[in-house]
Amino acid sequence: MKSVFKIFLAFILAGFSFLFLIFLFFGIISLFSDGKPKVKEHSILTINFNSEIVERGIDNSFSSFDFLTQTNSSVIGIDDLKRALSAAKSDAKIDAILLEFSGLMAGPSTLKDVRRMIEEFKSDCDKPIFSYAEVYTQKSFYLASASDSVFLQPSGLIELSGLSANVAYYKDMFGKIGIKKMLIRNTKMKNILITGGAGFIGSHVVRRFVNNYSNYHIYNLDALTYAGNLENLKDVESKENYTFLHGDITDQAYINTIFKQYKFDAVIHLAAESHVDRSITDPLAFAKTNILGTMVLLNAFKALHKNNWAGKRFYHISTDEVYGTLGETGLFEESTPYDPNSPYSASKASSDHFVRAYGETYGLPYVITHCSNNYGPYQFPEKLIPLFINNILDDKPLPVYGDGNYTRDWLYVVDHAIAIDLVFHKGKNNETYTIGGFNEWKNIDLVKVLCKQMDEKLNRVSGTSEKLITYVKDRPGHDLRYAIDASKINKELGWSTTVTFEQGLSKTIDWYLNNEEWLNNVTSGKYQHYYKSHYQ
Repeated sequence: MKSVFKIFLAFILAGFSFLFLIFLFFGIISLFSDGKPKVKEHSILTINFNSEIVERGIDNSFSSFDFLTQTNSSVIGIDDLKRALSAAKSDAKIDAILLEFSGLMAGPSTLKDVRRMIEEFKSDCDKPIFSYAEVYTQKSFYLASASDSVFLQPSGLIELSGLSANVAYYKDMFGKIGIKKMLIRNTKMKNILITGGAGFIGSHVVRRFVNNYSNYHIYNLDALTYAGNLENLKDVESKENYTFLHGDITDQAYINTIFKQYKFDAVIHLAAESHVDRSITDPLAFAKTNILGTMVLLNAFKALHKNNWAGKRFYHISTDEVYGTLGETGLFEESTPYDPNSPYSASKASSDHFVRAYGETYGLPYVITHCSNNYGPYQFPEKLIPLFINNILDDKPLPVYGDGNYTRDWLYVVDHAIAIDLVFHKGKNNETYTIGGFNEWKNIDLVKVLCKQMDEKLNRVSGTSEKLITYVKDRPGHDLRYAIDASKINKELGWSTTVTFEQGLSKTIDWYLNNEEWLNNVTSGKYQHYYKSHYQ
């Protein structure tokens, strides 16, 4: 009997000990917990309107978001909503609000109160509010319409008073009243800013990124000066992951506003004054755009991310002209000392230095590339190849500087866009890459090849176009030779050219011949004044 009692007592003591250990365990956990849900960086506060909205909900003062996790709760309290929105307003880790509707129940006055709270949130901070539902009833759409954007499941319904419509069957009607179809993915989209995207090289980069990366939203920022032309991007302008922004990189207030609004994860910086001849005429314009504009972008990027650089990148596209001039031998490499000789190259060299300085001083992750002379479709005819194509078509003289023996390395623009893509995705932070075509040509030899191909394509007698060659006075500070060693990008990233110069030149001529309307449009107006001032 005693042994049974001892066993019984042992069981009771063991039970009490077990309970004590459990209480102790949870007590220790509570000491190291603040009782609040952990909010990660770049979180979205989701509010599920899946039950009845009442005046007061869960009485819990420990967390502003606790009611959102009470999935078994049959009610949502207005006080809970108010608390959650207030906390989201001040919590820097929360980037946006998502309202989900699946079973909303509320009276008119309650709905009015909730809508007022949503509107007050929008007026007090710039965090966007999105709404999503499989079916929008009259009540849920009333609240959703206060959001910045309203999304409906592709096969969903809108059920309003007197109307029940499946969007899939009423696409044209909804399109007329501004309702657009969108494909929403479950992955976070990166916002990429490409400056100068309406220009020659920029348009090819924008096109490649918009078409190849559906998880990127590409924002094209361009001032649309003489060389910026939205006609260059007609084929992508209606893409859902593309937005054009009309602005100047030197406009600090505007740049700060769009960085704050769109929160760019990366910048691909191509916007620049880029023609040597123009820099000699107006050097201050080059200093303003190329130096000050770059600094404005760097400052905005730094202020936006505040040293949180994970997954961020500032990509600065520069030129081989910062290295100065070569003799008859040798190649520009990434380690070649800077020695600019024109206002253009000096301004680009300065902007390169500022990018590197921001990397060293603020930890800003950057890459820089230096490219050789680009050619190809959509190039403004101030540069040699499109200028001479246009002049041959119009039977105008072909102005060749000096003796025509200046040597350049030529890079097909599509190959350059491929290289930019590779460097952006696979290049190492704080590194420099030189991009060249391994296509060295003396200007006079290039012009003669161009003339030969033009005669063939226009069915002219061989030698007709070559008779248009006219030697003109040399420009000041004219560098003798540029040539790039592209070994680093070839070995590290696997990049190489896809065409020979003759092949690329043929493709380029074909494009201009097939797009005479584009050529005529860009060579009207101010272009005529520019041409007369430089070549006549």
